[in-house]
Order: sequence, then C-alpha cells, then structure tokens
Amino acid sequence: MPNEIIYYSQGATVRNDGERVIVGRVVKGGIAEKSRLLQEGDEILEVNGVDLRGKSVTEVCDMLRSITGEVTFVIAPNEDTSKNSTRQLGSKAPAPVVQHMRAMFDYEPEDDFYVPCKELALKFQKGDILHVISMSDENWWQAYREGDDPSQNLAGLIPSANFQQQVIQYNREMEKETEPIGVLKSDKQLFGCAKKQKERKKKLQKVTVLGGTKEVRPLDEIISENDDDIFTYEEVSLYLSRTGRKRPIVLCGPEGVGCLELRQKLMEYDKDKYAGVVPHTSRPKRPGEQDGVHYHFVTKQSFQDDSRLGKFIEWGEYQKHYYGTSFGSVKAVVERGKICLLTLKAQSLKALRSSDLLPYVIFVSPPALQQLKRQKEKQGLHNV
Repeated sequence: MPNEIIYYSQGATVRNDGERVIVGRVVKGGIAEKSRLLQEGDEILEVNGVDLRGKSVTEVCDMLRSITGEVTFVIAPNEDTSKNSTRQLGSKAPAPVVQHMRAMFDYEPEDDFYVPCKELALKFQKGDILHVISMSDENWWQAYREGDDPSQNLAGLIPSANFQQQVIQYNREMEKETEPIGVLKSDKQLFGCAKKQKERKKKLQKVTVLGGTKEVRPLDEIISENDDDIFTYEEVSLYLSRTGRKRPIVLCGPEGVGCLELRQKLMEYDKDKYAGVVPHTSRPKRPGEQDGVHYHFVTKQSFQDDSRLGKFIEWGEYQKHYYGTSFGSVKAVVERGKICLLTLKAQSLKALRSSDLLPYVIFVSPPALQQLKRQKEKQGLHNV
C-alpha cells in the first residue's frame, strides 16, 4: 500500500507514484478541501519554485513544514477529477452528508499495518459515536468522534466497514493455520487496494509464509460464509422521545442468570410503571383463562400466517403448540403509557432493535459460577 504523509497546514496527504508526488487524499476540514484548489490524484510539480519530481514524500513534507509565509504550488491536474470539478478560488465545498455510526470494535492506528497514514488515523473505542463525512474511498472513510470540533480539527481516517470485515475475517482464517503465517504475496489484491481481478477462480490460493508457501481459500469465499457475525459499525441517529412515550426495556442474558425473576420483581415493585406483554398461543384456552389477559388465543394457521408476515419478535413451539411475543403486544403496552419489560434471547434482538419501538437493551451478566450455583440452590434449584 502506498505510504501517505499528511501535510497539516493544507489538510491533504501526499504519496509517491514512481518519480511523481501525488495528492493522496484531501482531508475534510482542511484548507485544500475548503478552497477546492487541490484534488485527489493531482501531481504537485513545484512548490515555491522547487522541482519536486524524484523527491520522496518525506523530503517533500519536511520542505513544506519548513516554509513560512506564502506557498505557491504548480499543479498538474488529475484528468479524471478535473473534468467533473471546479477549482475556482473562494467557491464553497458542498456540505458533506454525515452518517452517524456507533463503533462495534476498538481501533488503534499504531497497531494497524494497513493504514495509509498513521498520523491522520483516528483512534476510537467500541461504543464511540463517529460522524462519517466522507466515504469516497472504499477502504478508508473520513470521520470525527462525537465531541470533536470540526472547525478546529481535521477529519481522521477510519477503516471502512467492508475493509474492516476483510481484515477481521483474514485474521480469523490465518489463526486457524498451525504454521507461522507471514504476509500474502499481494496484500493490495487481498484488501482491495489494487484493481480487482477480472475473474477469481474458486480454488486454493498460495500465500507466502515463514519457511515456504501454503494454500488457503480465497478471501471472498471466506467472507461470504462468515460476514453475518462480523460487526463493524451500526448506523445510529439522535432520538428525542415524544412526551409520554415509554421505550421498552429488554433484559437479556445467559440461561439461568435470572432475567425472568428480575422482570417479575420490577413489575411487582411498580405496577403503574412497568408491565409485561400478553403473548400469543395456538393452544386451546384452559378453564379460568381470558383471551387478551392471559394469552391471545389464535388458531395454529393464524399463528403460522402471522409468523410468515414477521409479526413476532420471538416465537417457539412447546408440546405441539406455538407461543410467541408479537410487536403488536409490545406496542399495546407502550400506548398505555407504561414501560414494557421483555426477556428475549440474543438472536431475537436484531429484529426488535431495527423496529420503531427503539428499546433499551440491558445485558444481565452472570456472577461467578459458584455464586450462581449457591443462588439457585437457595431457590431450590439444583443441577445448575
């Protein structure tokens, strides 16, 4: 991957392309982006009369940082971008379209072998909110952290979702190998930093390792099988609750940790504030049970139809009868002005979180195993 060095006063990175010095990227928030005089791919021929051809990016940046006062560039425009862009001094850059993302992983630029410019990379932790203002590079996005002042700071580089998925899955695949692993012969091809091959054959690929070569499956084949469990970013938005509208609370944790008991205690503690849902079932009504109070009693066919239509958050079968929690039942509790308490399995959370119910999800962490056993034994439960 070409090495880029940031030129802070202009807000642009430069890289070498053979003997040429090229603008690697224009950073959001910098002078270059605001003035629109530099574009990615432009060749810098001279600076203040000094010919840059044949110089390394390190030499160029050392020279630029030593200059005080007026700086004059001689630029050979990138033909691809100059056809579709304007370079008029003073023209305002269009307002960026901002996408707000929650990071689902920690990122430390110092440990990243692939980042093109460590100085520009943005360190963040899992859970941080990132405001992504440029996705023009398929591998490296530009973003600010929540709380950063865009008027005082340049945007930072973060790995794109697709690039990070590839890195994670590649590392997983390499960990499965028993021999010491080196580096692929062409990391650029692996991580999309070069043009894609016209046709990639579905066969084992050779990789260079310490002491020889060995074969692994193509990365695109690996990712297609495993991308469902690779989490990178989650798109979020600021939610301002309407007056009186209560958001559901979901309790989630390992079996036996006590989510059901906690839900029951909360409802007993404040019946006016908390309420549970009325589940649906296909089993016959028993003596003393009321429809809409104990269960919503429906036919087996009706239950199956609703399931196919995606009306259930979670459902299952017990003794040849269906039981399920519907979105409608949760909304009914919310419309009564109460906080709906739910206990769900982890695999059911995705459907609920992407709905308009906007729940709070609380993970109930189990105590140490011995402590959990003692708690269950006090409740008369054994074999935990």
